[in-house]
Amino acid sequence: MEHAMPKNGSNGLRVFLIVTLSVAVPLFSSSASLAEDPRPGEPPPGGPPVEGAPSTGLPSEPVSPAEGGEVQERGVPQVFRLQNLWKPYEYVNIESGAVSAGPIGPGWLSAQWTLEQASPGHLRIRNVWKPDQYLNIEGGALVASPTQPGWLSAQWTLTGVAPPNVLVYRICNVWKPDQCLNVESGTLAAGAIQPGWLSAQWTLAVLAAPVVAAPPAPPRAPPVATLTPSPGTRGPRYTGPTQDFTAVANAIRYDHKSLSTVVTVPPGLALTQPVTISIGYFPSGVMGYGQDCHQRLTQTYVALIGNQFLCGLPEGDGQPRRMHLDITLSEPKPGGGQYNYNVPLDMMLAPLYDVSISPLTFQLFVGCALTNEIHVRWYPPDSASYRSFDFNTSGGLSAKRQIGQFAWSRSETSAADNLHKVVVWYEQGGPSTNVPGPSSENLIPGKTYGSNPGLMRAVNDDCQATLDYTVRYTFRHFFGTNSQ
Repeated sequence: MEHAMPKNGSNGLRVFLIVTLSVAVPLFSSSASLAEDPRPGEPPPGGPPVEGAPSTGLPSEPVSPAEGGEVQERGVPQVFRLQNLWKPYEYVNIESGAVSAGPIGPGWLSAQWTLEQASPGHLRIRNVWKPDQYLNIEGGALVASPTQPGWLSAQWTLTGVAPPNVLVYRICNVWKPDQCLNVESGTLAAGAIQPGWLSAQWTLAVLAAPVVAAPPAPPRAPPVATLTPSPGTRGPRYTGPTQDFTAVANAIRYDHKSLSTVVTVPPGLALTQPVTISIGYFPSGVMGYGQDCHQRLTQTYVALIGNQFLCGLPEGDGQPRRMHLDITLSEPKPGGGQYNYNVPLDMMLAPLYDVSISPLTFQLFVGCALTNEIHVRWYPPDSASYRSFDFNTSGGLSAKRQIGQFAWSRSETSAADNLHKVVVWYEQGGPSTNVPGPSSENLIPGKTYGSNPGLMRAVNDDCQATLDYTVRYTFRHFFGTNSQ
């Protein structure tokens, strides 16, 4: 069966993820790492989900890790927990010997996994507690066991789920692509799934990897410092106080369209320390953040797949607005505590709309006194010259015409396009001297509306008719956001 996550449940989960992600950032509360004091033999506790390190940003296609086998940060594999979205207190583990999903203890190595590249886009999922055990379906059912390097049954694709669950994967087998990890039946299995199943969606909770080499000693600086562009280079090149900050700051990419923004950090950066990326969103002139944007999103950099941060602001009043992004990078100090450095970013956002105008339906109700000739005229939104449709009302008061030429549409248009609202009128007989001009009111922004339902007189006669049409507006979202 499909699961429709209630709004409160969805929002609650995403808030939980953000709070969990923020523990490594001094701007929020701090906590000890859950990777400490492993107790593989401890029985699993019940209750709420274990709070770990952050879930990752996702691409919209199956991920392909950097070449070279096991995912490394300077020779150290990056460690993850696999957490179910439908039941966030359930984590994939082999604590009892067989692979299962359930509550875990804070230090269980049996619930920690590394990802190894088998081939581009194909990954092996290896247990940390028993490193000879890989998830596979070689015998038909899902197990964790020793495998052979060429087994496609032990290889998996991780595909990002579309927003609002922007931190979520589906994990499906390469040998049998219709077999995906899920807990739909109550227990962990690999099987056929439906697109809407939250039981088949998983977050990757990143655990801090051991430090291989100490970072260069940072210069004396205030707790938060702004990275400055390096001179003599093209684009926003930054020189940070540590090589990790420099690498991440210069790798940040962003794009925006309408009121949607995406910030990405590509995979493959070789860092000496875990770096946390925290982005605060501060738009001007907006009431609320909607369902696809939070005031702050925080993730730990993931060398395997990179990171992605999405924000889709709601339409609001439809006016352009400035967006300030407060991007804070954090990494541990050698003697304890953390360094924080800031990469500010500003962008101007303009709402985009698809606008369509329906054909016009003309219905005569009061006959014209002088002639049966009718001329319907209008200014389209993109023209200062009017169009005409001429016909004869010889059918009397039953005369009705649908004017297809009146229809108009434009995609991804903004107030900067200087389109105007449609103006329409009609005349009887010869040309009238009482001709209106184009509207001075911008077509954007706007809400869907219909024409005046009442009777409308000809500009040069007492005949009366209805002129019915509809102007429809669709506010556009991009990068997979769908904010309301």
